[in-house]
Amino acid sequence: MRIIRVQPSQRFFRFWEAAEGDGPQPAFRHRNDAITYAKGRFSRSRTEIHVYDYDGKEVVEKITLNGRSRHGESNADPDAAPD
Repeated sequence: MRIIRVQPSQRFFRFWEAAEGDGPQPAFRHRNDAITYAKGRFSRSRTEIHVYDYDGKEVVEKITLNGRSRHGESNADPDAAPD
């Protein structure tokens, strides 16, 4: 499973990064924008998004994407009947 870190940017003051690994990462002004980017970019693969606190020291949220959802809704049951 791939791990993506949404954390405060080390390079840009008051920006957030959606870090996939080492090297350049996309930076966003707001944490929610980085989360939305990560959900959209990695929703077709098994991924866990770790969202860090404002200090970048502690994971405050984990979002699991199962690889079946286009929009990152990891809890949707693909076999469930529509409402």
